[in-house]
Amino acid sequence: MSDDEFWVDTPGLAKSAEGFHAKGYSIQALADRISALMGSDVAEAVGLDSSGKAIYQKLQSGTSDLHAGVKSWGDAVHSTGDAVKQAARTFDATEANNTQLAQGLASGLTGDGDAPATPVTDPVTTPTESSSPSTPPVTTHGGRAGH
Repeated sequence: MSDDEFWVDTPGLAKSAEGFHAKGYSIQALADRISALMGSDVAEAVGLDSSGKAIYQKLQSGTSDLHAGVKSWGDAVHSTGDAVKQAARTFDATEANNTQLAQGLASGLTGDGDAPATPVTDPVTTPTESSSPSTPPVTTHGGRAGH
């Protein structure tokens, strides 16, 4: 591939999005486990007296912050997967549009590689409506707009 080419393996890109989602689910499971660790068993273990309640509140506060952070991390990984999946769709759509455009241009060419001798002038833009004398009117060839 030369320096001026750009190529994307869209199936591979879409598959990597699946990997982000799988990792996001694993991280979410970790967040759920962290949350579950602060159940009633911990409260009973530290005791129900004032010291035990104070320890439990400190543990619960820290665990709550940890849970929120890990959950946010999982959400970010899921969002990254969504963005990668959307990028794969966008590259696929771009390729499909480019292919359709190329096929349309190819069907509008004559055997010698030139455009048809009489291009159809776009009814919206006529030569007199051109923005400047050096700008040619927009014409259509095979349903595609061009200059």
